[in-house]
Amino acid sequence: MEMHKTLYNVAYPQIAADYPVIVQFSKERSVSVVNKGSVMANVFQAVESIILMEAIEFFREHDIAPSVLCFDGVMLVKSERVNEQLLEELHQHTVQQTGFDVKWAEKPIVHNQTKLQEKDFPDHCDDPKAFVAEVLKREPSYDQEWAFKVEHHIGHLNDKDDQESYKEVLKCYMGEFCRKDLYVGKYYFRTSIHDPWLLNVPGETVGMTIHHLLGRYMPQVKTRIFDFHKPTWGEQSGKCFIEHFNAFPGFAATNLGCHVERDEVAPYLDYILQVICSNRETEY
Repeated sequence: MEMHKTLYNVAYPQIAADYPVIVQFSKERSVSVVNKGSVMANVFQAVESIILMEAIEFFREHDIAPSVLCFDGVMLVKSERVNEQLLEELHQHTVQQTGFDVKWAEKPIVHNQTKLQEKDFPDHCDDPKAFVAEVLKREPSYDQEWAFKVEHHIGHLNDKDDQESYKEVLKCYMGEFCRKDLYVGKYYFRTSIHDPWLLNVPGETVGMTIHHLLGRYMPQVKTRIFDFHKPTWGEQSGKCFIEHFNAFPGFAATNLGCHVERDEVAPYLDYILQVICSNRETEY
């Protein structure tokens, strides 16, 4: 009965002109607004708006400037003037101006320390290489969680120079663990800076450790350890022109730190020097 009295005797007279709009608003659905609420919910939202606007006027009359109007309350800068006596005056003002018997209370904001903690990184990184070196000194193994934190930080930076500085950080960091080898479509890869580099590692293997979204930060291998080849000549075979062929089978090695005994590789080196590169030293 009290709800019925409040709705018909108090609320309705004040929102009568807008009531048809509220009813129609409650029935409509659109892509941008999935659920606009029931008629009853929207009626009381309209009532809340009336009360809050009166509260704002009350505070302004007392030279207190509200900073934020939110849902069912008003946010104010903390002040000794906002006390029980002032809130009681606001209560009387609300009843007098709106007819609604609304009690007001102070609700201090409790700071969430987890949300207010300092940023993981400063806005700009002056020396990406030194920054990454310090990170690797603390943790020499690949830390994907840390890499994603940096990428998340980049997404929240507004200044382009700041963004670029941290993109360089990620490139330096990712380059210590994985590099693209565009010559063969595979990767140089390791999971710790103390491990030897593995060569010709397929993308599927890399993907088991490094998320594909971080692939954009992997640098390209600039040079190869072994790259002995010669141009082909004659007719194209099957309309597929092969520019180079590998004249050194040892390149099939999978570890960057491996070596081949000189006696084993000498015949290949002699062949390259005396046959392939004969009188063509400037090309090779």
